[in-house]
Amino acid sequence: MSPAVVSPRTAAEPMAFTGLEFFRGLCLAFLWAAGLISLAWTVAAFPYGLYSLMWVVPAAGAAAIVFAAPAWLSGQLLRRVRPLRWHVIAFATLGAVVGVVTTLAFLAWSGGPGPYIGGPLNVIYAINVSLSAAAVALGWWRAARRALRDDAARSLAARTAAEMPAPAPASAPASE
Repeated sequence: MSPAVVSPRTAAEPMAFTGLEFFRGLCLAFLWAAGLISLAWTVAAFPYGLYSLMWVVPAAGAAAIVFAAPAWLSGQLLRRVRPLRWHVIAFATLGAVVGVVTTLAFLAWSGGPGPYIGGPLNVIYAINVSLSAAAVALGWWRAARRALRDDAARSLAARTAAEMPAPAPASAPASE
């Protein structure tokens, strides 16, 4: 990024973000969810778990679209909160809600046993909810780290440019 790009983060709003930064976090959360949940189902129900990608990827994509607005709102509400732990807690909680809602929707769509918890459903909820929580928190964490790292690089470039001496004026060519 060029030093001319202005960060949305200020002293009053240390965790503000741009639309691009939000989109990056949303995409990362989707990728983390698709990867982690597919891997978990592959391991938990091998070899049938290999088919989990057929359901996990579309479900994670739909969840990313449906929950983009609540994620944006959460980020806006937290933009004045500096401690990162509160952001991680908030986005992990949002991810857990995403996992519950997505699992309930899948069970309803597939004609599963319903929303009741017990028996094999404990495994379904444990995998989907815990990994959805982790995926959303990881997506936020990676996007936030990159944004803050870019800010630090811009700040260093600006300080370095301010400390450099001005170039000497070019002398006129000598004429004979």
